[in-house]
Parts: sequence; structure tokens; C-alpha cells
Amino acid sequence: MAVRKLVGRIFYTLLALAVFAYGLLAAQLFVIGENPVEFHVDPLTVKEVQQRYQYLVAPKAAAATAPNVEGEIFDATPRDVMIAFDEVAMSAPRTKLAAGSPTDMWATYVQRSKYMRFPDYISVTAIGTPDGRATVAVFSQSIYGANDLGVNKARIDLWLGQLSEALNEGS
Repeated sequence: MAVRKLVGRIFYTLLALAVFAYGLLAAQLFVIGENPVEFHVDPLTVKEVQQRYQYLVAPKAAAATAPNVEGEIFDATPRDVMIAFDEVAMSAPRTKLAAGSPTDMWATYVQRSKYMRFPDYISVTAIGTPDGRATVAVFSQSIYGANDLGVNKARIDLWLGQLSEALNEGS
């Protein structure tokens, strides 16, 4: 019986320590990663894309490095595209504007993962085309980890799909 109590105390002590350590990590993540100056990146100036934890959508002719994919060209002005992108981004869960603004034509958003609250930064700018339409350049990057398991690509594909729907509804 004494051994059983001892094992129970050890188990609950280790459980309490694990919960405490998780709490410290979670509390630290609320502060760490909120560095918009460092992560407010013009997507057109990204020099290299780390395929495992970054994703770049941009016109090949305007980007400093090869993008993962080129974005859609919209029948809208760059300003309208930025405003619509902002609405899409701000409607996403756990997302907030971190730097810039849609009216500045360059904005960076931070979206945190659901459970561990890891920050990912998403920078966007709209580019006008010679025929009066617009496209976007979007750079999404995970701050922690060596592999995002496709989260950045999935997020940007979703957001650009929603952007396309929003702009097509307005036409």
C-alpha cells in the first residue's frame, strides 16, 4: 500500500510538473514571435524560399526569387485587392494585423496555431498590371520548427481562393 501511495505521488508530481512546463511554454509563446519589424517582409524582395516552412506566391517577373506559384490576376485595382485580402485574413481564426496596413499596400499578419500558439507571419502586397488589373505577392513563413507540414501552402491557397471569390462577387 505504501508503494502504491508513493507511485501515485510521483505520478501526480510529474503530471503537475508537465502541466507547469506546458504553461510556461504557452505563456512564453504569447510574447515570443511578436516581432513585426523582423517579419514584416516585402514578398517581392524575399531572396530564398525555404520550401519546408515558407511559401511564396508572386509574379515571376517581379519577384527576387522563384515563387512556389504565381498568383491570379484580378479585375480590380491593387487597393481593392488589398482591402479584400485584409477582410479574408482578418476573418481567419487567431489572426491579427501585425504591421503595415492595406492602405499602405503592404501588410503583415500573424496567425497563431490553435493549441501551441506558434506564430506564422503572412506578408502581402498588391501589384498593378499594365492593363489596370492587379495581382498579389504573398509570403507566409513559420517561425518555429523545421517543417510546417504544408500549413503555409494550405493557408495561402485557402486565403487566395477566398480572395478570388470575394473579388468575383464584387464584379
